[in-house]
Amino acid sequence: MRKWAVGPGIWVVLYMFIFSLVQQLALAICIQGTMNTRGSTYQRALEIASETQVPFVLALSALIGLPLLFLVVYLRKQPWSLLVFQNKLKWSQLAGLFLFGILLNQAASWILYLLQRIAPLEGFFQTYAQSMDFLTLTHDPRQMILLMGIVVPVYEEVLFRGLVFSEFAKMAPLRAAIVAQALIFGIWHATLIQGIYAFTLGLLLGWLYWRFRSVWASIAVHCGFNMASFLLLWFLK
Repeated sequence: MRKWAVGPGIWVVLYMFIFSLVQQLALAICIQGTMNTRGSTYQRALEIASETQVPFVLALSALIGLPLLFLVVYLRKQPWSLLVFQNKLKWSQLAGLFLFGILLNQAASWILYLLQRIAPLEGFFQTYAQSMDFLTLTHDPRQMILLMGIVVPVYEEVLFRGLVFSEFAKMAPLRAAIVAQALIFGIWHATLIQGIYAFTLGLLLGWLYWRFRSVWASIAVHCGFNMASFLLLWFLK
């Protein structure tokens, strides 16, 4: 059995520090842009960013964060391919995993729908569902497919599975590494319901990354999961 080690944990902390710092920077850029274009106060610009600009904040943080992660790996003098893109997958495998992600999203939506019908949980889950509907229906689905369906999942998978999970796997048993990276993935989604969603999904994505020895597997599923609702809206429109 693999013993626990401390050294790789330093890199996990560094990666998450970069992730958090970049998100704050992206949020600050969006707030400043809102203040400049709308003449809003800082507090009002923060409210606008929190309510309507979340996809843009996340996508901007991805565009800033990915080059920084590449730089850290380069400075570590370790081949990026060994840390992240170990195995190449066939297009048929990627398509199957992408479709699985879409079906997984639909299954999660049905579970959420059923939970809303349970009296003690009705208000709690309906509030969450309404906030997600607002996010989905108030943006161009093509824009959201690009930002939330491609840019953000690629960034999160490179970070959480390709780098964080890889470091956890060096310092802990496999099962503990899968749970640890999923737990961090869930915590970073802030709200309770999204955190549970993300933790559960993170367990599956971590296992897929380990099973296929490639971050492309988890990227395909994550993209399918995030794209599902926006693809449906695009086709309907």
